[in-house]
Amino acid sequence: MATKKTNNDEPGGKEADQRKGNKKPECFVIMPISDHPDYRTGHFRDVYDSLIRPVVEDAGYECTRADEVSASDMIHVNVVRRLIQADLVICDLSTKNPNVLFEYGIRQAFDYPAVLIKDDVTNRIFDLSAFRDIEYDHTLRYQNVITAQTRLHDAIRETTSKDAQRRSVFSLIQLANIGKAAQPPAHSDKDDQFTAYLQILDGRISEVQDLLYREREIRRSNSITARASRQYGVAGSRSESLKRDIPPLRTGGPSRVGDLLISLNEQGAVIATTEGITNVFADPDEFIRSPITAELDSETTNQILNHLMGTASKM
Repeated sequence: MATKKTNNDEPGGKEADQRKGNKKPECFVIMPISDHPDYRTGHFRDVYDSLIRPVVEDAGYECTRADEVSASDMIHVNVVRRLIQADLVICDLSTKNPNVLFEYGIRQAFDYPAVLIKDDVTNRIFDLSAFRDIEYDHTLRYQNVITAQTRLHDAIRETTSKDAQRRSVFSLIQLANIGKAAQPPAHSDKDDQFTAYLQILDGRISEVQDLLYREREIRRSNSITARASRQYGVAGSRSESLKRDIPPLRTGGPSRVGDLLISLNEQGAVIATTEGITNVFADPDEFIRSPITAELDSETTNQILNHLMGTASKM
């Protein structure tokens, strides 16, 4: 079996054993478990046995894979516990397995050491393209395995170093500069601490869900505005010149609803401007039926309609 030897004066080997006294630190490996149709049967078990495990054990870690603590690919308590509490995690992104990506996200929420690897036939994931990964030959040819072992050992050494700048190539929190990582309680027993970890993680997931919801709402609003612009009006560089041609309302000026600016011209047409896009509608009824108002609640829509109709009656 191909194995790269480690000098005792390097991080790893005996030094890793000394970090926790006589007990070896743990390296938890997350990777595809089930056979994949594009690979031969047992392929990823061979990746684990011939590439990952020898390097990890030679570096002084106890090596454990997800299927050794859980009977299925599902996310279970024991897996989550190790994702949070292991001294090191190695993540194989080959095949872009969803479970692996979810598990890696849990690890990254706490900004704990993790090393990314993938095979040479898996394209880099766009959202992770800024992170360093160790690529290995999917055929597991002997000489190529030796080369990958050397690179993996070096990555373990760099990732577990106390030098934060060197760790940043694997760290989402540091690389994106998105603030502090989730912090566990300083003083508690293991069960209480693990419960606190899960509560923190749940909070992080909620924050991400809120961000995704807001982003989705913004995109939907932009899409509606763009459709309305193509169907009804003009946009971009012409919006300012169009607004200069609009006579002021006799009722004292336009009305604002959020980012939407609404006014009537002398002919009773509705001018609606939002995010630099101006749309012109023949009358209030056409405006109310347009996609621009599709996301407004009925009460707001009625208020706008009443205002427009009232303004039109005074003109």
